[in-house]
Amino acid sequence: MRTTDFSIFARDQNLPLAADLTVERIRDELRHAIPADLFDTDPDHYEITNLRYKPGEKLILSLASAEGKKPIALRMFRPGIAYGRFRKAQSYHPSNSFLLEDLHAVAWVFPAERKLDLGIVANHDRLSEIIEQHRGITLEKFELVHFVPEHTYTARIEGTKIDSGSVTEFLKIYYDGSGMRTVSVMADLASQVTDDRAAITLPTNASYVPAEKMLLQSALPRVPDAELDDATAARALAAFHDLKTRRAHWEKDIDGQAFRQAEDMVGLLFPRHRHERAKIRAEICARSARVESPGRVLIHGDAHLGNMLPLPGGRVGMIDLDGTCWGSPNQDLATYFGFRLWLRVRANESTDDLLDEFPSFIDEYNRFAAHPVGLTGAYLRLATKMVTQRVRRAISRGKLTDGAELDSFINLANRCVELSEYDYA
Repeated sequence: MRTTDFSIFARDQNLPLAADLTVERIRDELRHAIPADLFDTDPDHYEITNLRYKPGEKLILSLASAEGKKPIALRMFRPGIAYGRFRKAQSYHPSNSFLLEDLHAVAWVFPAERKLDLGIVANHDRLSEIIEQHRGITLEKFELVHFVPEHTYTARIEGTKIDSGSVTEFLKIYYDGSGMRTVSVMADLASQVTDDRAAITLPTNASYVPAEKMLLQSALPRVPDAELDDATAARALAAFHDLKTRRAHWEKDIDGQAFRQAEDMVGLLFPRHRHERAKIRAEICARSARVESPGRVLIHGDAHLGNMLPLPGGRVGMIDLDGTCWGSPNQDLATYFGFRLWLRVRANESTDDLLDEFPSFIDEYNRFAAHPVGLTGAYLRLATKMVTQRVRRAISRGKLTDGAELDSFINLANRCVELSEYDYA
């Protein structure tokens, strides 16, 4: 569950009610519009579990109780849009879609959803049949893990197999057919890390059910409460970057697009920072032009701590491979370390000592990497991530609460640019 400060949306005139939202007000609106029997508990127990924001266009929330059986998706629209979208929603979800007129919003109560087809999740008998057919598991327990409205629905499956007793697996439903490619990539990669001495492992024997746009995969035996250290993470990323598959796509110029998206967000919500961001972008681009780019490798695409699990024997489990593609190894290295820095910022802790460890992290990666990277380029990519991915995610997910936090990201980016000037040869 999460807390959200909606006040950062105050400058978005296309979503005039967003800044005045509170979880209490949302609960009241839901209680007023939705019949009581469609909740799995009292609406006061529903909390915001996910938020996605696009400046001037939309604010999408998911809410759920601790039970998680009947999550609610809520989408706020520009004034004058919600009623038309509600009428459309009524045509395909007549009993589970509701107009929240005072919020310019439409709400969908599970199993209804704007883009995801979640009917299979609500049909226990059919779901049990599919899991038995594709995984050989007798379903005993089903629990929601993560729901991203209009994108994915992830749940934990517990059951039994005749030959191996109790098992835990995961189910993921997509809004499109991209899960099929993910399963193919997972199969290619898992076959390359079967040696017990390998630094990483991946979920094995994944299945895809096209009719339901559903991926099924085994769970990895994560060590409870274990923390991944930077040296182990560096070796894991080096091992992942040495894998091969023809099924992954080539990464596009995501940095340029990410800069534009982040600048649009900052320019709207924190206009005093626009000049600083433009200056950083110019410096990064100018210096990157003088640095030789590393060769393309297979990258994870979202290599943060939540997707790199400490396993028994010191191995690292790599999960959530939807973004796997051919690209620069610096993308993964910067994503991992940028996430570590973000955790410090969120905790109001100093980042100086952690940033001092970045060269050692890169050195450890290069010890094991088939294609070593230069520290100068790695610093510049880390600077980019701090003012694109970290800022964009923080805003779009409602986690950037004030300008001070944005200052921290910009200061970190500036420091990375400064450090990139040194000759590390």
